[in-house]
Amino acid sequence: MPFLGATAVVAFVVFVAAFLPWVSFDGGSVSGAQGGGDGVFTLIVAVIAGAVAVAAIFLTARQQLLPRIAGIVSVVVGVIVTLIAIVDISSVGDSQVTGFGFVFDFSVGFGLWLTLVGGLAFIAVGIATLVVERRH
Repeated sequence: MPFLGATAVVAFVVFVAAFLPWVSFDGGSVSGAQGGGDGVFTLIVAVIAGAVAVAAIFLTARQQLLPRIAGIVSVVVGVIVTLIAIVDISSVGDSQVTGFGFVFDFSVGFGLWLTLVGGLAFIAVGIATLVVERRH
């Protein structure tokens, strides 16, 4: 089941992306996981999808439904992660805020773009897993 392994890799990527910069600004950045933000939620659902995929890899001999369940979980998690990333990207955008005589430039950080790619990858490997499972 090569797609189950890919799901576990994507879960790791989304997990790591939660700790990378989601918003960059003059003088710093903020990760998705800082302050209990959306990155914490993407991190949690990525861990769940990864755990289900790993369980399917090791327990398929005992439970034939696990790969199908892992595919469904991957697609659902992918949709959730992708929607969160799109909403956060659109809310951050490349914006500028003026206040107290200062101008702050905000831009989307690398971690948020990686989260979006991870969400789309979850969807792709989930669908691939379901297609392969349907043939069996």
